[in-house]
Amino acid sequence: MSPISLRSRQRWRRYLTVDSKFFFNLIGLPLMRLFGIMPALEIGAKRYLDVLFDDKYASGNFYASPGTGTVGQMVDQAELSADLADPTIQSNAADAVRRFLPR
Repeated sequence: MSPISLRSRQRWRRYLTVDSKFFFNLIGLPLMRLFGIMPALEIGAKRYLDVLFDDKYASGNFYASPGTGTVGQMVDQAELSADLADPTIQSNAADAVRRFLPR
């Protein structure tokens, strides 16, 4: 996890009171599932494991739900954006990540 996202996460935790955490868990999460913003934990975990261990998903490809939500059938994102299938762009992205990761 990057230091920036860790810091912002810690900052948000300070602002969340017991009431807001209760509200988020009791009302927010079910509403997000209802509107198709996020899947249930079991479904998300299954999708993650499917990509790791199911042979129908090729190594090196990026799989996610089509469109703006995080629910629905997973598709190869290269079908939606040709940049994700470009080896040069992939290599540049990998080099950028390696530069910022601690050694």
